[in-house]
Amino acid sequence: DIFNLPVQASSEDELTLHIGARGEGSGWNGYALYFSPDGLVPYSQVATFELPANIGETLTAVADSSTSVEVLMPEPLESVSGEQLAAGFNRAVIGDEEVQYLTATLLGMVGPLYHYSITGMVRGLLHMPKEAWSAGVRFAELDSSIFALTIPRQYFGSGLWYKAVSFGQTLDEATALSYDFDFGWSQYEFPVTNVVVTAAEGGGIKVTWNGSPRIGTFGPSPYHSKYMRGYRVKFADGHTIDTLLEEVTYPAGLMGTVVEVRALNEITGEGPLADGSGEVDPGDVPTF
Repeated sequence: DIFNLPVQASSEDELTLHIGARGEGSGWNGYALYFSPDGLVPYSQVATFELPANIGETLTAVADSSTSVEVLMPEPLESVSGEQLAAGFNRAVIGDEEVQYLTATLLGMVGPLYHYSITGMVRGLLHMPKEAWSAGVRFAELDSSIFALTIPRQYFGSGLWYKAVSFGQTLDEATALSYDFDFGWSQYEFPVTNVVVTAAEGGGIKVTWNGSPRIGTFGPSPYHSKYMRGYRVKFADGHTIDTLLEEVTYPAGLMGTVVEVRALNEITGEGPLADGSGEVDPGDVPTF
């Protein structure tokens, strides 16, 4: 499976996709990942991995405000404490949304698969939009079996092709998987907070805000991506100011005017605005 997710580690602070796979038989012991930029150019090997990903599916539908779901998984799940949750434990993907969960209660077995009730989900993790998901979508643990694959920048905005070739299998025997990489969560800046407009000394307006560092947010000291390039402030009259600071003064600005502040990224450009809860408004997520 291919996952398009925000990144948290400095070692992954690139344009990335996350990859996970598992075999169907008990003797499966890993795979080689092959890539082609268009499915026509010969595939080249980009990684090998031995750990099977714990990728299952939902058994119940999930509303955008739901914090529980039943899932069927090939490997066991574990519950964590609130402190562990705050430290970044039990991250998972439901559909295409990154979440966390507090409690996994085993309800029984369905053949070799584990039937769990997942409760205490934290939705819209890392400013991803909360979405409604139907039964039958993927539910995957984000553990060490899911790895970040750096994508060369020239392939951003295009269709990519991959083959996961199990050890002992030939390249021709593997099924090709395509992915339209037109949006990069790994380099999408978080929305700023606390935007305040006040009258400036000498006339005009002053705009201040707080930036939202997006690397290491589960630790005590989050920091900005190496590709973060400051902020863009837009005023209702069409005037725009780019700055590295968290404040600007616009001498011609008027109190009561509409002001937008977005973080800038070298690769993905303007970041999102925030809605009232501080989450990304799904309608504000652009297609690059």
